[in-house]
Amino acid sequence: MVADALVQNNLILNSSLTGITAAPQTANRRVRNVTIVSNTVVGHPKCLDLRWEGAENMVLANNAFYCAGGVSVDALGLNGSGVTVRANVVEGTLVGVHLDGQKFRGGGRAGNTFKSSDSFDLWPRANSALLGAGDVKFAPRDDFNGRPRAAAKVDIGAYEAKGQSDNPGWKIAPGFKPLNGQNK
Repeated sequence: MVADALVQNNLILNSSLTGITAAPQTANRRVRNVTIVSNTVVGHPKCLDLRWEGAENMVLANNAFYCAGGVSVDALGLNGSGVTVRANVVEGTLVGVHLDGQKFRGGGRAGNTFKSSDSFDLWPRANSALLGAGDVKFAPRDDFNGRPRAAAKVDIGAYEAKGQSDNPGWKIAPGFKPLNGQNK
């Protein structure tokens, strides 16, 4: 993605490629107006690949990037004046960025963060680094399940747990998520 894109509340899982890429392309070299917020990206060789040098109006916030054994974030240009980066939690190697407690934080192991990352139950555990750790300013109104996010403290990633120990919405299964968000 290069311009005019909103990527929010997604579960991006286990591909043999990169989870999210936002970089210039031959047809469009100008990177601008891209917002990547509240996504959970797990199990790729590379979770996030950004090339935002000289970019305008870019936001990367409240995402969970868990690519143990791979590259969690590979990025250039995140310190530019047109770029805002806040409250992203990572597991995996970092290239071009570092853990600073504000833009990027260590999130611990996926096995300790999610109910069961191996079976794609990515609901946050009670002690998860994702809970209440997001930046409210950049949180979407609703989460992946279509449930309202908390007002004062928001969770990082696609889900807003609100103290619940189990996912009350759609369970990851083959095919597309139904419009009503429930399993059939």
